[in-house]
Amino acid sequence: MEPVLAKLQEALPGKYQLLKVDGGADIEVMKTIKATVLPTFIVYKDGKEIWRKEGIVDIETLRSKLQ
Repeated sequence: MEPVLAKLQEALPGKYQLLKVDGGADIEVMKTIKATVLPTFIVYKDGKEIWRKEGIVDIETLRSKLQ
């Protein structure tokens, strides 16, 4: 997913904040956000979860959820 995320950052600079969580090291964070599958993508707006996808996501889907 790294190449997709890099392209997305180029396409939408400053439009969102990306936070990566290491599922093996950040176990408490994983529990808190209820992420049981890697990768898990979660989009928050105004502090509320508005979209979640487990597994691989294409750049068009991610872009549409961030705009």
